[in-house]
Amino acid sequence: MAQHDLIDYCVKAKTSRFTPVIMLIDTANLLQSCCSSNIR
Repeated sequence: MAQHDLIDYCVKAKTSRFTPVIMLIDTANLLQSCCSSNIR
């Protein structure tokens, strides 16, 4: 996926009613990234 497509998707996602779910997934991904980098 091209970067501008990803940004467009994020903008659409933010305006959708699924925003809380997406935010939750983003937070989970962020926590997972933090944990992975701490283990290394």
